[in-house]
Formats: sequence, C-alpha cells, structure tokens
Amino acid sequence: MKTFNLKYLKKFLIVVSLLFISSLVHAGALDVLTSPILPPAQISVVGTGMGNAMMADGTQFNATAYNPALLGRAPGTLELLQLGIHVSNDDITTANYVQNIANNGINFNATDFVQGILKNDASLVNPNLKTLDDISANIMNKSIGFGVGDNLAVKFAPNFGIQIYETANGVAEIKPGTLLQQLTNIPLPYSGGANSTVTAAFGAAIQAGVNSIVPASQQNANVQTDISKIQNGTYSVSQGVSQIGNDLAAQGVTLSSGSQQTMQNAIVNNLLKDIAYANALAYSDTVGMATIAFDPFEDFPLTIGISGKVVHRYFAWSSLTISTTNSSQQVTDFSNDLQQSTTRWGIDFGLLYAFEQDLSLGISFQDLIKQSATISNTLTLGDIMYGATTDPAPTVTNIGLSWHPIHEFVVNADLDDVFSTTSLYYSQDIFSHFKLGSSLELAGILRFRGGLDTGNFVGGIGVQLGFLGLDYSYGIDPVTESYNHYGQLKLVF
Repeated sequence: MKTFNLKYLKKFLIVVSLLFISSLVHAGALDVLTSPILPPAQISVVGTGMGNAMMADGTQFNATAYNPALLGRAPGTLELLQLGIHVSNDDITTANYVQNIANNGINFNATDFVQGILKNDASLVNPNLKTLDDISANIMNKSIGFGVGDNLAVKFAPNFGIQIYETANGVAEIKPGTLLQQLTNIPLPYSGGANSTVTAAFGAAIQAGVNSIVPASQQNANVQTDISKIQNGTYSVSQGVSQIGNDLAAQGVTLSSGSQQTMQNAIVNNLLKDIAYANALAYSDTVGMATIAFDPFEDFPLTIGISGKVVHRYFAWSSLTISTTNSSQQVTDFSNDLQQSTTRWGIDFGLLYAFEQDLSLGISFQDLIKQSATISNTLTLGDIMYGATTDPAPTVTNIGLSWHPIHEFVVNADLDDVFSTTSLYYSQDIFSHFKLGSSLELAGILRFRGGLDTGNFVGGIGVQLGFLGLDYSYGIDPVTESYNHYGQLKLVF
C-alpha cells in the first residue's frame, strides 16, 4: 500500500495558529515586493468615525497634523494625554477560530487526503477537503492588525502651537500559495479528475528540493525513479531521500547524512512555501511638529499655515517562511527582512479659505519640502534592502470642504492623496479617495459621528465629561482596508 508522509502539512496547520501570536511581535503586512510608501499618520479615533474627512474642519485639537492652516480654529487647550488603540475585525474572528482549533483539534488527515487525490477516492478526499476549505476561509487573506498612539498638543497663541505624537501600527496577512489555491479550488463534493494539477504542484516542489543538493547531471535513472516515487506517494520524503543516497552511493557519489537532512528540509520547505506564506509589516512614528499660521490679507479670508516637523520611524518588514531543523519545524526564517530606524525632517504647507462663516475650503501639502529617510548603506551590496527607504516622504495633496450650519453640527468632505503618491491608493480610481463625514454634539457631552470612507460606512460615538473624554469608532484601516475597532481615552485642559 502506498503511504504519503505529509506531516509537514499537519504542522503547517499548527504554524497557522502560531502566526496570530507572532503577528503581534513582527506586526503588520502588505503583499508587496518593496517597502510600502506610508506617510506618518496619527491614530485619530474621532476622524475615523467621521470618515477621516478633516481637512477643513479644525475643531479637533490635532487639526494641524492634517492642515497647518487650521491652527487658528483648533481648540486653545492643552492635550496632556490622548491614548488610542485599534484592532481589526479579523483579529477577533481569527482568534476565535484559532481558539476553537486549540480546544477541539483539527479533523484533518493529510495522508488520507493526498492518497484520496492520487487514487481519485472521494470517500477519503471529501471530509478532509471540507476541513481544508474551512481553514482557508477562516485564516487565509485575513488582516491581523493593531495600532496604538499617544499625543500632546499645546496652542500657545492663536498663531503658534506645537504637537508631539507617536503611533505604532502593525498588520500580518497569511496568503495562500499556489498549492493551497489549487487544493481549495477542487469542487465539493469531490468526484475525481483533479489529481493531475495537484500532483504537478507537489512534483515541482519535490524536484526543486532535490536539485538544490544533487545536480541534474548526477541524477541517473535510479535517482529519477526515486524522485518519481516521492512525487506519487510510494515513498515518504525521508524514505525517498534515503534511497537517493543509496543509489548515489552505488554510482560512487557520497551524499552525507547532513546533506540528506538538508535535502529533506529543502523539499519540505518548498512544499510549505507552495502552500502558504505570510507578509508582516510594523512601523512606529514619533513626530515633533511646530506650526505657525497667519492671515496675509486684511480683507481677504485666507489663512496660511506652515508646519516644520521631525519624523523618527522604526520600520520592520518581513516575508515569513517556515524553516525546518533536525528536531522540529519553527517559524524562524525571515527573508527580505528589514528592521531599521531612520530620522528625517519635513515642512507642511496649508491653506484655508472661508467662503462664508460656516463654509470653508482647505488645501494641504504634506511634506512639500522634505528629506527622504533612507537606510544607511551598511547592508551587503546586492541585498534587496540595500539603500532602501523607510519613509520616502512623498508630497501628499489633500483637499476638503467643511460646513457648519450650526455650531453643534458639521459636515465634511475630503479628497485624500489627490495624486496617489502613497501606497494607500495604488491602482485605485479617484472615487476611492473620497471621504465624507458628519458630527452632531448634544448638550456639550455626547457626540455622534458617521460618514463614508473609501465607499464604506463608518461611525462613532464620544463622551466628554469635564477634562475626561472617551471615544469609540468603527472604521476602515487605510493600510489593510479592513474594518477596525478604535478606542481613545483623553485628558483635555
């Protein structure tokens, strides 16, 4: 009877559970081959609940972070503490699913599954395929993200203020590889006929693992037969590698035990990479900003604002694969890894024009003059991260309108990153840049917020009791484009 040893597939399912925890350490992800272009941004719980339409509003303490010309409208308060945190919906659903796996186990027999495909045996394939589809639907393509932030804002005079804020953001995404996509594309109930595609995927990964140790010129007919038997399930990976060693020895080529183990690891790693992979991104920004604003024309309602800032960014970006050791498989191998911190400066420029007392137009040019943050070239020449930038500081142009029909109610509309200079709107149309938001204040205590952010409904609620405020929002994270829960505690004097 054929036996196909797929312990690596079972272990992969365990590793998936570990990735939820490791994402909190290695943090966030974008499915890209180069480091993403992300401007420094606060975790703005209030803005998120209003669809992030803030460019001409100016009623929030941190207004100058969006448009320096809003300094005159920002509250003349001292913001001693503003702590924000957010977690994604996928965090919660994935954690619940992983917890269910931990409590109840996985009803998945990898050997029966592969044997069933090789034999076109539906009784072996269907129960295991259903489990695999369920795992893929609940874990793959999920954005496991989090973020925290704090803020200090002081307005010393109507035309001068400072702001210091720090944010940390992270997200991890597990993406299905070619093999997993092929497996989960097999229709249920399984009726045979799909084995050729899947076998080809297995075969290519196995052949590449052997080639990494044994050159093609040394793969005689016996070795090629051994490879075929691994590919069709006659040999397990360990049995096949051992037999390859024996057949090479028979022709006078010695394959040491260490090389055999390395070959076995290479085959397993290739199979795992073909099943799935993960990308991880984490970055934190510490920003110090000083803002001045002035009205250059006495009879013309135009305000000009300028902010000078220093940005310190820590940036970690990884493609996550799975490595084997002699004793176990661990999440240890990070390729294209980047963990660096950089410091740069920038100047923001903003305009605010008041059509009427209750209608304003705001335009902001973030990093109009700037220095890009480039990693010092201490890495090896030829490394993918040699001379990379963590913060290229693109000039981001934003336009917004704000309408206050009454003091307690505001409607805002923004067009964000008009020229798509960041990664946030890559390959998207102009309508994805549009944001709409509104806020209603009741009795000076309760604030209800709602709006549209990139076509998605968002909302929030806030309570302010004296110097203590608490806000909650449910909105879209700009990096992952998934819904997040945002909470914020603030002390305002």
